Amino acid sequence: MSSEPSTEWDILLRSLKSDLAISLIILGLAVATTVLFATYALLNRSISNEEAGELEGAAAWLVTTYARLGIDALRDSVPANLIYCVCITNPQGDELLRLAPVQDKEWQIVRGMLSRLEPAESSHVHIDDRHTLLLHSRRLPDGNILKFAISSHIRTAVLQTSVRLASLLTPLVLAVSLIAGIAVYRSIRSPIRTIAQAIRATAFSGDISARLPVSGSGLHDEELAAAINLLIEQLASSRRQTREAFDVLVHELRAPLSRLRALIEFASDSRTPQNRREETLALALQETARTTDLLRRLFELAQFETGTERFQLIRTNLSYIIEDLSDSFSYLADAKSIVLTYNGTQELPVMIDVDSIRIAASNLIDNAIRYCSRGARIEVNTYKAEGQAVLEVNDNGPGIPPELEPNLFHRLSRPPSSAYGYGLGLAIVRGIVRAHGGEVSVRTAPGRGASFSIRIPLYSGDQQ
Repeated sequence: MSSEPSTEWDILLRSLKSDLAISLIILGLAVATTVLFATYALLNRSISNEEAGELEGAAAWLVTTYARLGIDALRDSVPANLIYCVCITNPQGDELLRLAPVQDKEWQIVRGMLSRLEPAESSHVHIDDRHTLLLHSRRLPDGNILKFAISSHIRTAVLQTSVRLASLLTPLVLAVSLIAGIAVYRSIRSPIRTIAQAIRATAFSGDISARLPVSGSGLHDEELAAAINLLIEQLASSRRQTREAFDVLVHELRAPLSRLRALIEFASDSRTPQNRREETLALALQETARTTDLLRRLFELAQFETGTERFQLIRTNLSYIIEDLSDSFSYLADAKSIVLTYNGTQELPVMIDVDSIRIAASNLIDNAIRYCSRGARIEVNTYKAEGQAVLEVNDNGPGIPPELEPNLFHRLSRPPSSAYGYGLGLAIVRGIVRAHGGEVSVRTAPGRGASFSIRIPLYSGDQQ
């Protein structure tokens, strides 16, 4: 038994589940890191305040002893267990007093840092993991400069505690995040599995009747289910329209192709007189031209609907174009004793492809002339409405049957008794108008004529 092949949807769903679990782990690490850094910052501020107090106390004792007893007394009274070193220099930098431990490498580091301290400046230095020194410099009342260093047991202890705390909390946070990620993964696995099954049912079996249950709770998985249901609905509608269009197209092509074959067979028959053969070939050419025109129109419609048609947009006045177009149709209207009038004095600046809009408007006017009886009236109007340029073609002809209205702008849609065209004109009109960001609509009633409207956005100076 062969297993179903993996699809892009399967990969997407697996990636979604793994990414969510990983995101929870990363979020947990981020939270833990933020907490640790915040804790360290608070502790560091607290430690700095404590150290400032220790430095101030030591400095006050050294300054008081120096002022009361002198430098010699200070030499004998400094407690070595509390104060690491003491240096007193005159303003010229000559050393007057130095109380320091053994002259080792540690002392050389501290001495170098003390020499760089300015009066009233403090600092600290980490000698090793267990030893931190606080350094301070202060100007004495007689102008000499006091520099000293004391041990900071608080900072050393806190740093060691912070390292231990981080080593304990990090694995704990990782474990909690991992458990949360697994829990969330399990909670979303069931609805996502249902969604995946519906997608596979549509992809592999061609069954577009399957729908996902949506209770309306607003959860993310239900939003995804609703979106997929909409996608399946559109897929079903597109498939249905394609099948219907194909059936109509086959029907439309069967008759001319059959006639074309019959004409060619008749012309190829050696018993056919020469004059009849020439007439037959002329008729065959007409059928070929008609079929070619049908296929060309279908191709144009596909270009308009898919947006692959290249438009040459220019700024122009729609009223001028429609007035000129109406004049060109007046001769065709006069031949059927139809009164064709144009009304539109307003300037309608639009950014359009002139040739395409002329095709759309021509389809509407030509349809009105074709379907109206002798003596009818057709009005072509242009005007502004709600920031749009509007073209209306109104007639008092037979109108459109109600059953045809829902599919009026679909391809290959026309009255069954019509002897005109292929049912592509209004579909082409809609494709052109939508490609210009507009809409086309119709108002009609049987026996009361029809009114077709094209609405296109007016051009404004800030448009590109």
